Amino acid sequence: MQWADLTDENGWQQILQRSKSNPVLLFKHSSRCSLSSIVKYRLDDFPWTSKTDAWFLDVIQYRALSRQIARELDMIHESPQVLIIHGGICEWDEDHLEIQGDEVNAILQSLVNEPS
Repeated sequence: MQWADLTDENGWQQILQRSKSNPVLLFKHSSRCSLSSIVKYRLDDFPWTSKTDAWFLDVIQYRALSRQIARELDMIHESPQVLIIHGGICEWDEDHLEIQGDEVNAILQSLVNEPS
């Protein structure tokens, strides 16, 4: 997986804008959490078939941004956490060791193939 780093409000607005035409994957990662490292390794190693923008947010370094995203999407912050954002809303989320590449890939694929 090729991750683009999410580090500021401008990047977050870019994600919301891009999600209007295609689903966007956001991985919220804690560099202090071994579970988060396991999930990141799984996602990095997964053979993705869905083509989508994928963003990486370090929740330790960018805690305020992570909290802002949780507020704006009206959801509970978790870490690790995967969000699939489509049409400016969170269509799907999963956290901790429940995050599985095959499930994430299938959700992304179904959203990409939705009729407009």
